[in-house]
Amino acid sequence: MILDDRIHELKPWDFVHCPAGTEHVFVGAGDGPSRISMVGARGPDATIHYPRNEAAAAHGASAEKSTDASGEAYASWSGEFTEAEMPWPPTR
Repeated sequence: MILDDRIHELKPWDFVHCPAGTEHVFVGAGDGPSRISMVGARGPDATIHYPRNEAAAAHGASAEKSTDASGEAYASWSGEFTEAEMPWPPTR
């Protein structure tokens, strides 16, 4: 993950807390599948800022330029994703 411009390699069962306003992005950069459980809430008047981040850009995970518009932040993404079925519970 990239948290405030620093890259942190996560291991199984690591816990990360990102307080409101913390710049963060999770990047699947390993050699196998990963699972992330995220929980969050925003008030009705909350806004989201999508910053340009060089460390994230090196992994293809940054907005091209800082913006508050999600459509602009994700404009370069193809929108094509391949769903993967993961066994549950996970097998080792």
